[in-house]
Amino acid sequence: MHKDALGVQVARIFGAPVYLRTSWFVFMAVVILGYAYYIQRSPRMSWGDGFIVSTTVAVVVAAAVFVHELAHAAVGHTSGQKVHFISMTLWGGFTKLTQGSAAGSLLVSLAGPAVNVLFALAGYGLLQVVEPSSFAFGLRLASDANLAIAFFNLLPAYPLDGGHAIESFAMLCGAKKSTAVKITSYVGVILIPVAVLLFAFGGMMRTPVALIILIYLCTYLWKNASSHLSILRHQSAGYDPLQAKNLMRPAISFAPTTPVEFVAQSIGNGFLAITSHPHTGQLLWADGHVLQVKPGTPIMQVAVPLAEPPISYNALRYDVMEYLNGTHWHRLPVSYQQNPIVLAWAVTDAHHQPIGIITHKDATNIINRENHMLGLDHQI
Repeated sequence: MHKDALGVQVARIFGAPVYLRTSWFVFMAVVILGYAYYIQRSPRMSWGDGFIVSTTVAVVVAAAVFVHELAHAAVGHTSGQKVHFISMTLWGGFTKLTQGSAAGSLLVSLAGPAVNVLFALAGYGLLQVVEPSSFAFGLRLASDANLAIAFFNLLPAYPLDGGHAIESFAMLCGAKKSTAVKITSYVGVILIPVAVLLFAFGGMMRTPVALIILIYLCTYLWKNASSHLSILRHQSAGYDPLQAKNLMRPAISFAPTTPVEFVAQSIGNGFLAITSHPHTGQLLWADGHVLQVKPGTPIMQVAVPLAEPPISYNALRYDVMEYLNGTHWHRLPVSYQQNPIVLAWAVTDAHHQPIGIITHKDATNIINRENHMLGLDHQI
């Protein structure tokens, strides 16, 4: 996203710019003036009282939303993710982070709603010591709003924090990223009839406003769930360059004591060599350039270790990206992360036998080329 579309930069936090969109200023003005007008229609509320109530609600909720985004950024930064930017918009805020580990992403997702709960609890606590007033009334409304924001954000559906938390939890339980995305998407779909039933049996469909809210909620859930399922279908179609079977270079397996000259004669253009350490069983790899050594040298002496774990041949883009800058990347030893030129993973078939190799260089070349074509300015 181009920086001009993000709004006006007002600060830098964790090395990342913080933007305010023009719509944010408009929204704040509408909330303060509009709600003040609505409140003062009560015979017991003057224009001044209405303005105090609406300003209290707007300022407290805006502060909570901003700290909500800061919490995402702070937890992500602490867990090793790079914060690209924070943008405050008409609909709240958005924090752009690089991918992180499943555990780190789960904490990032939960940090935001936790802030809203804390703001609500602090507001309710403050109400116990302040005298009844327009400010106190506004503070109660703001506290109620923060609880509602936390509850809504924790719904287990995309693109809400609860949806990303479900995705991360599924990955912590061993699911592939693509499987976790599918699970989260279907949970979002299931929430639609659940919401309808709750509104129906809770007597909340008796007013036009409640009906509009229900229609908006169901449309919101369906749109985001179907969008992710559509991405999964696209990635599974077979022509995605980052699908493992398309990205891998085919490889031939050799015994660890095989002389390099025999290996060189056996592999053709585009093929790589795979072997394993005779004692540890760790998979190793070599290409044609590495094999230009003294004849008679066993391949295991010149081969380079492959990173763990191997990649399944049917892994989708979502899954491959976890090896490049997600969960599997964060689990790599620092020595691997600092030398991505020789970083590679074995690709295994349905019987867990190595059939190819994916190199970090090949994958990042494709991603950077795609980013260049889309006009994006960052590389992984």
